[in-house]
Amino acid sequence: MMLSDRLLVAAIALVVASLFARGLGTHSPVEHLPRHHHQPSPQPRAPSHPTSSYTLSFSLSTVTDFLSFFDFAAVADPSGGVVEYVNQSEAKRLHLYGPGQDGSGFRFSADLTESNITGPGRKSLRFVSKKTYGDGLYIFQVRKGPAGCGVWPALWTVIEKDWPLHGEIDVLEWSNGRRRFNSPNLHTGQNCTMPGDQGGKYYSGRSQGILDCDSINGKNGNIACGIDSVSSPLSSGVAHNANGGGYNVMHRTSSAITHWFFTECSAPTIITNPPSHLPAGWEESLGKPDARFPSSKSCDLAAKLNEPHNVIMNIDFCGLAQGYWEEEGCLAVAPDCYSWAKTPDATRYYRLEGQSVDFDIARFSYYKME
Repeated sequence: MMLSDRLLVAAIALVVASLFARGLGTHSPVEHLPRHHHQPSPQPRAPSHPTSSYTLSFSLSTVTDFLSFFDFAAVADPSGGVVEYVNQSEAKRLHLYGPGQDGSGFRFSADLTESNITGPGRKSLRFVSKKTYGDGLYIFQVRKGPAGCGVWPALWTVIEKDWPLHGEIDVLEWSNGRRRFNSPNLHTGQNCTMPGDQGGKYYSGRSQGILDCDSINGKNGNIACGIDSVSSPLSSGVAHNANGGGYNVMHRTSSAITHWFFTECSAPTIITNPPSHLPAGWEESLGKPDARFPSSKSCDLAAKLNEPHNVIMNIDFCGLAQGYWEEEGCLAVAPDCYSWAKTPDATRYYRLEGQSVDFDIARFSYYKME
């Protein structure tokens, strides 16, 4: 997420272009990056925390709840996207937020009233929590998310000052949302390397091929050590929305960062109807996660995630979406995202059935680990 400037985004695009030039077809540009010849031995599953209790700290489910929890962040985009984040008064004038589809939850969106954009980008929203939060269980019930060429939505936690020295956890992040998956990710400072790809044994996703989570000075194009939720094809974009959305669940501890995705139909009861306290054995009851970032000698999570984080929700454009432009079939829409994103053609495209520049979040709950 936190690309320091557009040069880093351009670097990603150059990596993609070079990979396609070598005849890699329409596969993910990340999954073909060289892997380490010597993979560290798989680490055992992080143990549950039998001496810890998890108490429901809050559960946001109304517009009032969300507006009390988050601030509107009308800032220049630190990620270098084609976007203009606006304040609350402008967002209200443009009707960019309100109740969700059934009158509950919280909807927020980018603007589609301005066709020929002359500012830095499409007007959109970025929310930052008023307080910070640390170890615990985070549950986002998302009924709908942005989908279509050029969109780059995210739900994540971070301390933006001195990024990435205090870590960043991407809970929901996808680009374009046409053919790929949600990609949980971990960005850190130096000296944080994940074990080899443990897909199938410890988690059901697929490593993007880079095990070094270090994102200082744009290392590895800020790709970090992401994991694609390949076992959850309904976890992003068009497919996610057509299926009624689902639950993105993130468990943060000093032992591991763990992520699950559940559809509305597959989610267990403790996720769909959060109790006041999580029962014993709750983590095992969720089943195999789709992503897991364990603490180890090669990455001490207690040191890398050394502060509680702000929670951020935002809708961006281009950036990471440009990096997967060709793979996601977006060349049929325009030659590239940056030259297209502010045009009337882009506005017309986002109004088509199946495309979206909206988040509809039914509920956001957090259990504090004590």
